[in-house]
Amino acid sequence: MPPASSASPDSPRVALLVETSTTWARSILDGINRYLRKGDYWQIFLEPHGSNESIRMPAGWVGEGVIADIKDMAMARQLHALDIPVVNISQLTFPGLAFPTVTTDISACLRMAAEYYFERGYENLGYLRLDRNAFDGNMSREFGHFVQHAGGRFFPKSVKNRAWGVADWNVSIRELAGWLRELPKPVGLFSWAIGREVIHAVHLAGLRIPEEVALVMLSDDEIFLEMSHVPMSGITHPGAEIGHEAAQMLADLMAAKATAAPPAGTPVKKRSAGPVRQSRPSAPPPVRLIKPLGIRTRQSSDVLAITDPALRAAIGYVRQHAGEPLQVDDLARHAGVSRRTLEQKFAQTLERSPAEYIRDTHLGRARELLRETTLPIPQVADASGFSSPEYMAQLFRARLGVSPLRYRRQVSAR
Repeated sequence: MPPASSASPDSPRVALLVETSTTWARSILDGINRYLRKGDYWQIFLEPHGSNESIRMPAGWVGEGVIADIKDMAMARQLHALDIPVVNISQLTFPGLAFPTVTTDISACLRMAAEYYFERGYENLGYLRLDRNAFDGNMSREFGHFVQHAGGRFFPKSVKNRAWGVADWNVSIRELAGWLRELPKPVGLFSWAIGREVIHAVHLAGLRIPEEVALVMLSDDEIFLEMSHVPMSGITHPGAEIGHEAAQMLADLMAAKATAAPPAGTPVKKRSAGPVRQSRPSAPPPVRLIKPLGIRTRQSSDVLAITDPALRAAIGYVRQHAGEPLQVDDLARHAGVSRRTLEQKFAQTLERSPAEYIRDTHLGRARELLRETTLPIPQVADASGFSSPEYMAQLFRARLGVSPLRYRRQVSAR
């Protein structure tokens, strides 16, 4: 059991201004709760809220700290005026109002999505963004930069916006279907908020998903992505780790503020006459960006956009046997070509060797097992096709900078 802590009149009063309707938000709250179970006692203030709400602090509330998903300038101004530590967990920033922040590394998400498609042989990538939404517009531009810098072709599309992170329910599916028909095929699409609309438009256009149009979403809210004629793939965010780290950051900030405050009744020293010293500019508040955990592939993107039959056969063989030890010669035999020919095909299309592709696939399976199971490390190595736990650990340190055990602790928010 965690160390026991008890309430006292001096226990910090902490407001959690976080919506409670999505998997992402609930995992963040779970991470905060895990931190508190280690021993800190906070008086928590939390209410149920929907994902599109801009939550406001009740008038007259007095407390010592806030963790908030800050969504607009009005909310930012209200929280800034409290003059208490506030940790922001949203990706938004506000001119002139800088907050300590713990959130997902959105640039890493965009890069991950682009690489996901390129690894599967896609050259044509598109982004569907919400009209008049600066945050989504920035993501579209950055995703396009990744795509074009890697030599791909980029096709952005703007869709009418109804609310924060939500497409208008009256968006023209017919117009969207017309846009999809005109795109070169196969095409891989990425979006923050426009998912089921794409599925409907693909069906109306008479296209096949994922063979002609593939789709990956920025989030991985299971209910929303599964409740579709075609279940949608999505990026898995480190919500529990964000919540845990946000709670740790807030605890540190509250402790620092309490230490800096003079004891009650301490007389204020008068400033002596003479020249006024210019104060040093304060350091910017801490910002921690946490990388996404991976992409959960569902039917909307479970395909390879590779036309070469030998290369397609080799990649399919690796995916089917991801948990087994594999050799390049195994792939070549299955594909019906020589090892040298297969290596040339991998280099020309995927810009990596067959051996690197095998290692990447084994690494991806190991990361998935470490995230989603409690298997011991040796069993994870065996089930991921590694020859030994030591070799798996060596690859983890080389690619991710941490051991497998450390990786598991990170993604489970300790």
